[in-house]
Amino acid sequence: MNFSMRAYRALTVANLLTYWRNPLATSGLFIGLVLMLGGVRFIDGSHQQRFNVSLSNHATTQAAAELIKALKEEPTLVVTEASDDDGRQRIQNGKADLQLVIPVAFGTSGSDGHPRPSAVDVTYKAGGAGQQTLALAAAAVDQVDRQLQGAPQLFAVQSHVLNADASIIDIFLPGLLGFNLVNSGLLVAAGIFAGYRSTGVLRRIQATGTAPINLVLAHATSNLLLSMVQAVLMILIAMVLFTLRLNIFALLAVSLLGYLVFLALGFAISGWIRDAQRAQAMAAAIGFPLIFIGLFPPDVLPAAARPFISRLPIALVTYSMRQIVDGGGLWTVRLDLLGLAIWAVILLVGAGRMFRWD
Repeated sequence: MNFSMRAYRALTVANLLTYWRNPLATSGLFIGLVLMLGGVRFIDGSHQQRFNVSLSNHATTQAAAELIKALKEEPTLVVTEASDDDGRQRIQNGKADLQLVIPVAFGTSGSDGHPRPSAVDVTYKAGGAGQQTLALAAAAVDQVDRQLQGAPQLFAVQSHVLNADASIIDIFLPGLLGFNLVNSGLLVAAGIFAGYRSTGVLRRIQATGTAPINLVLAHATSNLLLSMVQAVLMILIAMVLFTLRLNIFALLAVSLLGYLVFLALGFAISGWIRDAQRAQAMAAAIGFPLIFIGLFPPDVLPAAARPFISRLPIALVTYSMRQIVDGGGLWTVRLDLLGLAIWAVILLVGAGRMFRWD
């Protein structure tokens, strides 16, 4: 029995209609991953928290003006000028994290012409964000103090930041896309074909004279279309939530190869283990560790295990996606794509040899 385009097309349409009639069964995990994207956005927003400072200034000196300028130039501080009483009330009501009062004598000089020691008055609630705000305010006071005394800064920290533009979504978006590929490829394929075999559906299809290649390709095509649609939606949602510019074509190319790898692995498991429940359990035992590996960058994994883990399909998928999210193209990840292609060929050959009707 040879490949039949008519049978292949009919089976593909039938599978797609099945998904359409029960969308929650096939999209439940996808919806969960989208919600995780929203959670990542919330976490990312909390890292950019801004602190409210209620400022009361009683001085007319240049030093006071410089301090106010330094506070307002700090990007994480929102400075609101208010009276002493209003500032204290804002602290009580939770509208301000810290109250800072600049005294009249701040920045004035004595009869000898030297600056007089002075201190700003700071008030904040225990257990809130006041402690963090205090550190920023103290840094601004220290800056003005050195300027007023003309004291040069002898010691400093010179920092060099790698991937300065990287954000939390650069880490988690490839992991979430890989999660979706493992589910739609490995877990779904292993469960569907093992279930068909245990319920006798495969025998009934065999009796119609349909070649195995028609059935396998029809399921692969329908699941691939569904997976690619979900991948596009996740990428677009991430672009909207995080105002990103992503190479959708490159990400989809990696997703396509990754899907073929996990789909072939799912087919191989369903052919190797005939019982549906055992096949799903085996797929989950393999799939969930892969998902765990894919969600985290390789730097957090044990150094001794990295050479082995870096050659796994999920590592190739997520690493190449992270390179693309960071601005790379398909040529940048060509070796990872070659590795995925090799995995796909090996597993597809193995799946073909293990496929049985009963």
